This record gives sequence, structure tokens and C-alpha cells, in this order.
Amino acid sequence: DVSVSRRKRLFSNPAKCQNYTYDTETVYTFEFYQNLFDAQSYALDLGFTKINISRILNGQPIQWLGKLKDGRYLWSFQIWHEKLLQNGSNK
Repeated sequence: DVSVSRRKRLFSNPAKCQNYTYDTETVYTFEFYQNLFDAQSYALDLGFTKINISRILNGQPIQWLGKLKDGRYLWSFQIWHEKLLQNGSNK
């Protein structure tokens, strides 16, 4: 396991990044946890607790998008909530 700060340092150096590639022929899968996201309360509902994600996102909306291999977007939209505006006005 590599810490976030170490990974950031590593990949911010172009010379070191040349050792790594992203294979576009490989199928990558990701977990999105959309079953845990409650858009009405803008929180992650873990069953035993709810986590307000507006604070974690620092006022930024959730972005949901899909792209083709050539870079064109299939869709791209942002999920906003009034809590994001409240957090932004508290700065």
C-alpha cells in the first residue's frame, strides 16, 4: 500500500510516471456505492450511520459521467444539493 501523499509525489514527477501505463485494452471495473448514496439528504447511508458528504466534497457537486474510448462523453452531469451552497457560504 502506498500513502496518498507518496502516490501524489510519485505521479507529479513526469520522469517517474513514464514507468506506468494505463492499458486501454483492459476492462476496468469500479464500485460506485450508489446504493449507499441518499441524494435527498446528500449523505452516505451506511445503515448504522449517515455521513454528510457535502463537507467532505468541500462544496463541490458529485459528477457522474460516461465516456467513449475516443474521449467523447456519453453523458456528464453534476448532482447538486442545497447543503453544498450552505457550506460554500460559510467560508
